[in-house]
Amino acid sequence: MDLQETLKDLMEKIPGYTGYREMEDRRDADYKLRTHLASEYKAERRKLVQLSQKVVDVKRFDVITKVDEVLQQLDRFVSRLETAPRGYSPWFSAQKIDLATLDQLYDFDAKLAEGLAGLRERLGFALTELNPEGKFAEALDALLDFVQELQSQFDARQNFLAMGKMG
Repeated sequence: MDLQETLKDLMEKIPGYTGYREMEDRRDADYKLRTHLASEYKAERRKLVQLSQKVVDVKRFDVITKVDEVLQQLDRFVSRLETAPRGYSPWFSAQKIDLATLDQLYDFDAKLAEGLAGLRERLGFALTELNPEGKFAEALDALLDFVQELQSQFDARQNFLAMGKMG
């Protein structure tokens, strides 16, 4: 048995350590999930940047401000997703979060994954509407509304952490 295994065996004999380790593992899982989601949302952001280039190429300068607004909102959402605390609220250091609460948080974050499909769908629709007969401005409005909805979902996540409930 090597030193790491010996230390692990000793640590598991300490009362309360196993529960602590489970909480740490869940916090890590929460962090990994959000990191993965942020990466996926960044990929969609790159598609949005490509769309903005096409907007310029077809000289749709009337909507470039709206495209920029969607980009800014998506950037903000991704940044918040990447920098959110690891399953606990450090500014309330006395607050203890139990395993059930961490499970709720993980489920909440997993629901953010559903937003990827919605974002992809709306980006695809906007791309198909970028033609002389298309309703591109309306498609951009729907895209902006959706990204703002993602922001609201994340606000609810932050509220859950701060207050201990969805809200």
